Amino acid sequence: MPQYRRRRWREAMALRLDLNGLLAGAVGADGITAEELAAFEPELLRVRDDVAARRAGGGLYFTALPYEREPVRRVLEVAGGVQGQFDVLVVLGIGGSALGIRALAGALAGEGSAVRIVVADSIDPETFGPLLARLDLRRTLFNVVSKSGETAETIAQFMIVRDRLMHELGAVDYKRHLVVTTDARQGSLRQIVNDEGFQELVIPEGIAGRFSVLTAVGLFPAAAAGIDIEELLAGAASMDERGRAAPTPLRDPALALAGALWLLATRRQKRLLVLMAYCERLAATGDWFCQLWAESLGKSVGPGERAVEWGQTPIRLGAADQHSQLQVFVDGLPDKVVVFLRVDDHGASVDVPATYQDLEGVGYLGGHSLGALLNAEQRATELALAKRGRPSATLTLPGVTAFTLGQLLFLLQMTAVDLAALAGVDPRIRGVARRGRGLARAERHAFHPLAVSRIAVLPPDVQAQIAAGEVIERPASVVKELVENALDAGARSIDVRLSGGGLERIAVRDDGEGMTAADALLAFARHATSKLARAEELAGVTTLGFRGEALPSIAAVARVRVTTRRAGEPGANVVEADAGGARAAGVAGAPPGTSVEVEGLFGATPARRKFLRTPATELAHVVDALTRLAAASPAVGFGLEHDGRQVLALPPVRDERQRLGQLLGRERAGSLVAVEVDRGGLGLRAFLAPPRETVGSARLVWTYVGLGGAYRWTRDRLLLRAVLDGYESLLMHGRYPVAVLFLRFPPGEADVNVHPAKLEVRFRQPAVVHQLVVPALRARLAVALRPEPAAAPEGVRPASYDDGPRDGAGLALEDGAASPAPLALWSAAPGGFASLRFIGQIFEGYLVCEGDGRVVLIDQHAAHERVAFERLREEHARGAVARDPLLVPETIELPAAHAAALAERGEVLAAAGLEGEPFGEGTFLLRTVPRLLRGRDAGTVVRAVARELAEEGASAAAERAADAALATLACHSVVRVGERLDPAEVRALLAAMDRVDVAAHCPHGRPVAVTLERGQVEALFKR
Repeated sequence: MPQYRRRRWREAMALRLDLNGLLAGAVGADGITAEELAAFEPELLRVRDDVAARRAGGGLYFTALPYEREPVRRVLEVAGGVQGQFDVLVVLGIGGSALGIRALAGALAGEGSAVRIVVADSIDPETFGPLLARLDLRRTLFNVVSKSGETAETIAQFMIVRDRLMHELGAVDYKRHLVVTTDARQGSLRQIVNDEGFQELVIPEGIAGRFSVLTAVGLFPAAAAGIDIEELLAGAASMDERGRAAPTPLRDPALALAGALWLLATRRQKRLLVLMAYCERLAATGDWFCQLWAESLGKSVGPGERAVEWGQTPIRLGAADQHSQLQVFVDGLPDKVVVFLRVDDHGASVDVPATYQDLEGVGYLGGHSLGALLNAEQRATELALAKRGRPSATLTLPGVTAFTLGQLLFLLQMTAVDLAALAGVDPRIRGVARRGRGLARAERHAFHPLAVSRIAVLPPDVQAQIAAGEVIERPASVVKELVENALDAGARSIDVRLSGGGLERIAVRDDGEGMTAADALLAFARHATSKLARAEELAGVTTLGFRGEALPSIAAVARVRVTTRRAGEPGANVVEADAGGARAAGVAGAPPGTSVEVEGLFGATPARRKFLRTPATELAHVVDALTRLAAASPAVGFGLEHDGRQVLALPPVRDERQRLGQLLGRERAGSLVAVEVDRGGLGLRAFLAPPRETVGSARLVWTYVGLGGAYRWTRDRLLLRAVLDGYESLLMHGRYPVAVLFLRFPPGEADVNVHPAKLEVRFRQPAVVHQLVVPALRARLAVALRPEPAAAPEGVRPASYDDGPRDGAGLALEDGAASPAPLALWSAAPGGFASLRFIGQIFEGYLVCEGDGRVVLIDQHAAHERVAFERLREEHARGAVARDPLLVPETIELPAAHAAALAERGEVLAAAGLEGEPFGEGTFLLRTVPRLLRGRDAGTVVRAVARELAEEGASAAAERAADAALATLACHSVVRVGERLDPAEVRALLAAMDRVDVAAHCPHGRPVAVTLERGQVEALFKR
């Protein structure tokens, strides 16, 4: 369909809102007057701004769902794999998750759907049991939906279904019949998915069940049933854009409806809201609406624990209910407002025959369709209510399609959010439901039999398996321990071979110093080691291993064979070991060094083995462990082979940079900037990627600690925090750098004996470590980002590491994952910004400039924000942030946690120019504002800073807290997108940018400028 026709079609399919039935002119004293609406418009403007700010801050993530493409791609991928394979999709879920699916299926999934959807949201055995009995499990797919992953009803259903599927289909094929939709990172269901490898879909962070209908929760069943989810999301986006583009609040459908309902509830005491659908296909939408309304608006407290006790009770009715309910609506208590759902075109046309024309009481029905009669009944009900002074509004859908339903769902969600803002409550917070779950969990002991308290010493074999569990978690743990032993033995070549991801066999061969026959046997005794002899030596241990736990821990859960030979000895000594102990197994021919073979890992402990993942996943963990070890040992060659296929081949190299080139690729390693610091016995050597090269997790922040010997990889939170602070204001929220750090400490300054697997380190002086790392990283990055890069080749674009899930091995690194746009970030040379020629402003937010063979696009808000931030930071360092006193101090209400953060860190706010003091519970009295904020809403800034401080926590470094406050202050004080700039203002801004360090990014890490080279422009026109 041509674009213009599609636009006209969408305009024709736009949902219509009629509020005339709520006005005093239609219903009299119980309606809203025109004067009330006009006087209320400033409050609606406040709500509009408040909701927009929360949305921009990520607090209303459901509003971004219509525009997210990757989740839709994933949903369509999974749904495409089940269509044709199954006849029935049973959704195991409860609450908003189940009701949203019912709404979609009820409205759009007809008799000819690809898959029949059944929503099992009850654990009543009289309904759930017979349902399972009726199903052909071989043709049934189950979708388990739980955001928390611990919803008692849903998990109980899942456990029953899983057991029956395994019994009927077998322990392998049953997984094909389960798709789990849950949180990406936490919860018991997430752990089950990770361990058992079910097909999975993710519920985004911050999405409650009642707002999840446009996530994978609703989209997957819809797509499986053949519903056009692209049109569903397009409808939601259409309603969103319509509201945001409205010139006045009363032209925004959601805000206008929310304002009218608020006035009726608070000034006319209309505390019952009836949603009356004159379309049976929308009945389930009414059920979903009732939960949305009740859970979003039924609150007893607002921000700062302020008592609210406000709510509007929702009621869902249909056309059939007019015969039972209309009487009480018309003649009963005037405490209700009705919102009708009306449909112009009901689709199927069923006509009434033109018979009995001579009977006045029924003859008028002939010749009309049932849809027309249904609409006539709706209109008659509306008029009957108006005649008795009962207010009503009408939402009209041109037809029931995916596009119109998307509009309706998004409109009702936004109306709930706007009404919550008017009431001063948070629509996302849940109370009673979660308290109910907590009470249910508290009663769990009712299921447990009384136990007799007995204490007994565990048998030695059980003790050994428990100890092994602390050291050996999976095949990667075995590889790590054996490779560390090889490195400690002075190996220069280490070869690792796996079968079945290490679940079947692991073999590690090295050319290091071998062991004598006696030592090889003794190595399997717990805490037998050659690395130290006295407790005081722990403080200065220079080897990777030192506890003597690796081999006995492995032997406790697997069969082990060690073949070892010292140089000069005629043959190799062979030792075999398992949970029963170690024993000599003769001699064999072998080169000098040691070979360790491990078979049947966790074979004797099925409970442990079932928690391991697929061979591909376990292989990926081995690759991660081996690459981290290899990065710190460039002079050692490493090889990894899996099922006869070479996975890694790392010959020895000169230094860490060359080794990183092998691991990350030469081009990326070449872009790393080096840092060298030596201070009072503490040493730092680091390799840092530019801020434009980021990943979505901290998996490529590698930190190593050495006490004068080998460097040990550690996952220390202090070091990660120091790295992130070093990149402060250079990274987008939620993005992480690529950085490799090697820290050297004198003996006694770090304790490596604090974690069973030696993965964590404790520092004697954590603050000194932080003060060593952060300034060094900031200074080096500032210098590295100043020089202008070489002209970008055609098609260049920002680089980003692919940090998505990996089924196989290797460090999956991919260019261009961050953005599809063929533009590169621009770091100007000294004077580079001022030398640009300003061409114009586009989209009221982006400056187009030209200079030196390139077009430079500048985000005016990000650029001005960076300038203001650096100015504030400089003034803050001098203790001289310019400020103005308020003639009348401003009182600002805050949530309790935010008010506490301000009380704890009031000096941070004062140093930024926002002086004041706590003024009662949950209130802050503001006395001065920074001069930079002149004309801006200081209260909004204080709230934002308080939120930042609360999120940083009490342990946050003062410098980081101050920077967060200054960044927020800068963001709220500068020119915004949507403001026009004249050429003089642009030139002043460009000149100011040249005086700023690291001008390529705003304080929140967003890019300031991107460049399009002349060659790229010419290539677009095939020159």
